Amino acid sequence: MSKYSITTSFNLSTAIEPEGFRIENYVDSDDIQDNTYFSSVDVDCGGGEVTYVVEADDEDDAYSQADGNITDGNEFEDDNGFTWVFVNVNHDVERVVEPMTLKRATEILSDIASQQDDDEVAEAVSFLFDHLASLARQVAGLHTRVAELNAAAAQNDAAASIVATLPDSAA
Repeated sequence: MSKYSITTSFNLSTAIEPEGFRIENYVDSDDIQDNTYFSSVDVDCGGGEVTYVVEADDEDDAYSQADGNITDGNEFEDDNGFTWVFVNVNHDVERVVEPMTLKRATEILSDIASQQDDDEVAEAVSFLFDHLASLARQVAGLHTRVAELNAAAAQNDAAASIVATLPDSAA
């Protein structure tokens, strides 16, 4: 499975209509004829955007997951009790390219080897990893030795330059 970054942009839409308005609560009279009618008002709010990462088999699978999370027409109720609808939903799906590391390569190849019916494949992969680890230790040792030799050479160069500044009779 690969990782995919999903950026979903969307708007929210609702219709608001006053409910529960009782004019008799505001008018001091026993003879009230209330013909009040409030129409609904459509409210559209733009600016919704969320980015998240999913694991998926391919880009189509990642898109399906995104569409399962936020889809045109999905409803939800906010903290004020208003029911909103997702509209103009757009999913931008990009595969996350992870840099290849020795650890990641080891995991990928080990997974492939473990899926094989042949035990020799897993043994061969394990052998190669052990051999690479041994070579890496040898290279690290050589780097250390080169650094030591460079330090010694620098000391010798410093000593040689001091000797070169001495008069011929002192050398």
